[in-house]
Amino acid sequence: MTQFEKVVLYGLATLYQEQTGLAIDEILADWQAQAESKWPTQKTITSDEDADVLEVYNAYPSRDANNGNRPTGKGQKDKQHIRNLLAKGKYTKEQLLALIRQEVDTREETGAYLRNFSTFLNNMPDLEEGDLF
Repeated sequence: MTQFEKVVLYGLATLYQEQTGLAIDEILADWQAQAESKWPTQKTITSDEDADVLEVYNAYPSRDANNGNRPTGKGQKDKQHIRNLLAKGKYTKEQLLALIRQEVDTREETGAYLRNFSTFLNNMPDLEEGDLF
């Protein structure tokens, strides 16, 4: 929170205090609790989870050898997408790695171009129990 936001918040709390007679600390604590219940903070990512995201992210090639070494469009948004896929429990790290290996191997065998990484992540197959494993 910037200094300006703190000043504005304190000013509003002061006005509210004049109307209610509550202590400013109580007002600010109440507002904080209301904000947290309405807009919960995102789950803290552990270093193990970050390592899993990076492992999956790094498994997909940055360049496509079948298409004149064209970039595959990997970026920060893809790391967040991987983090969301893992957090929702739809895929495990091992399943994502297996899907990436399958995609890369298939494209190398057929000589087809690799898809943009975002396109690949947005069009992941629904896995049935026992698929790939």
